[in-house]
Amino acid sequence: MRSLLLPVMLLAAACLPRHAVHPEAVRHNNACNLALTTQDCKAAEAHCDHALEFSPDYPEAHVNKGLIAWSCQGDTARARESFVKALRIDKENAQAYNNLGQLDLEEQRYTTAERYFRRALEVNPDYPEARWNLARLCKLDNRPEEAEKQLRQLLAVNPAIADAQDMLGILRLEAGDITEAITRFDAAVLLVPDHPGYHFNRGVAYAKAGRLEDAKEEFRACLTLKPDSPDCRHNLDVLTQGP
Repeated sequence: MRSLLLPVMLLAAACLPRHAVHPEAVRHNNACNLALTTQDCKAAEAHCDHALEFSPDYPEAHVNKGLIAWSCQGDTARARESFVKALRIDKENAQAYNNLGQLDLEEQRYTTAERYFRRALEVNPDYPEARWNLARLCKLDNRPEEAEKQLRQLLAVNPAIADAQDMLGILRLEAGDITEAITRFDAAVLLVPDHPGYHFNRGVAYAKAGRLEDAKEEFRACLTLKPDSPDCRHNLDVLTQGP
């Protein structure tokens, strides 16, 4: 599943730690955040290590150490250790809960993953990534009604989340509500016009609605953006060749 398309946010620095933090630790942790957004793993680790030298009990820096272990080194065990350590210091660290949930979601441990995501939302109900992850989990766990509930709540706060619009469109299409499905796919394409998957999904919805020429245009748009897409090629060929 694709990651959520959100404006860049320095989430690791979003919560205030329980203990006073040295100003230099804050400065280097912020630099670590910026390095992570640009995938500069060496700079991120250097800044994060320096932050922890100033303030060893800085929970947000431990969260960042976990992100470095996970995204840069592929070491999920070390990542989990860092997130747990952050929570030992600050039990209200929403990002640590969310990240632990993501680790469990990847390992298909849905029960514990859901517990972590819901705990993150207890700490911060406006945490979009945790709500998105909870919606993803519910869809994977064959609970479309709960997934839809979480997506609608997420989009009520911020309708400019393309992946959430797209997933809600898929759920409505599966439920037989073609009209809302097209509305949601329209929103996703408007937000991210160069995403082939959104055009593919809108093409499927158009085809189900009997708008075959519109569907062909969507599959052509998908192929323009992703020429090697077998699904877009197959659907376009089916519609072009006819019965």
